[in-house]
Amino acid sequence: MKRHGTQKAIAILPKIDDIIFLAVFVAVLVVGQRMINIDGDLPRHILTGRSILLSGELPHTEPFAYPYQDQPYTSHEWLTDVIFHLIYEASGLQGLVIFAALILAASISILQRSLSRVYGMYIPALLLTLWGGAITSINWAL
Repeated sequence: MKRHGTQKAIAILPKIDDIIFLAVFVAVLVVGQRMINIDGDLPRHILTGRSILLSGELPHTEPFAYPYQDQPYTSHEWLTDVIFHLIYEASGLQGLVIFAALILAASISILQRSLSRVYGMYIPALLLTLWGGAITSINWAL
């Protein structure tokens, strides 16, 4: 009987990828405002998304950067721009921080889960995932 109860207790403990998800999610929420201020391109992404939705087409010339205005331009990030604009319109900068937290946390926890399942080496997968998350965190700006 005792053994059965122990198995139940173990079953309700969170998995390591759940802990990683939560840790990254909370970390991004904590530093979210700083992340927004690091990237000077965020207003540009939001405005480009707005422009795309209003015009119904992708810009073919640079719309905002003064030295390059009206020069040929390819919007490689157009879908992100539209998504950022929609999130910003619906919930402001806080919504963008939450969105970034969800995407980053999901990406890192999925990576950890995939590495540990494919290779069957849980500790090396965990260490590599944590190392990768720490190294890339300087680029987590929106």
